[in-house]
Amino acid sequence: MKTCSKTAAQVITRVYPSCALLRRHPEPNLSKLRDLESFCSKHGLQLNASSSSELNQSLERIRHELKDDSVFFDVLMNYATKPMQLATYFYSGDVIDNGKDWGHYALAVPLYTHFTSLLRRYADIVVHRTLAATLEAEVMLDLNEKKLAKRCFTGLRFNKEEVESFDAQKALAYAAMKYVVPGTNVLADVAAYCNAG
Repeated sequence: MKTCSKTAAQVITRVYPSCALLRRHPEPNLSKLRDLESFCSKHGLQLNASSSSELNQSLERIRHELKDDSVFFDVLMNYATKPMQLATYFYSGDVIDNGKDWGHYALAVPLYTHFTSLLRRYADIVVHRTLAATLEAEVMLDLNEKKLAKRCFTGLRFNKEEVESFDAQKALAYAAMKYVVPGTNVLADVAAYCNAG
């Protein structure tokens, strides 16, 4: 599911650069992360927290080391959540840093959105609408027999100039209206609502 959600985030961000509903997870609190490393060291466990993937691998290795002491591992995992900050929803047009702080630390990906929830969160529905609009715009461009390649929005070949062309923007705007893709004003409220719980 992570790959699907990561891909959905990439597609909607490049096609609707100011209207992509994304989810970010900031890096952990460094002071608390150092405390976790000290805790592990005191108990003879080696924890590498140099990156999210290293931290994940270390915790997995420790889980195997502590396979006979599940209670201590549960205590350790509880301790490991203390440095973590909360993940939040945001929309791409609300952030000025050009993607610098858009990543999801826990999943170690630069772009992420919720797309496959079994709970059908409202965020997932917004992303589904945005993707449906993207696919519709591709079909419209293909039917109009423009010189744009098939799947110019969702395929591996992405050309920013093609997406910014008048015909592509017209198709994207029409599809966004058809699928009720929220604009930036509504996305601010959606992100705030989703973050509230």
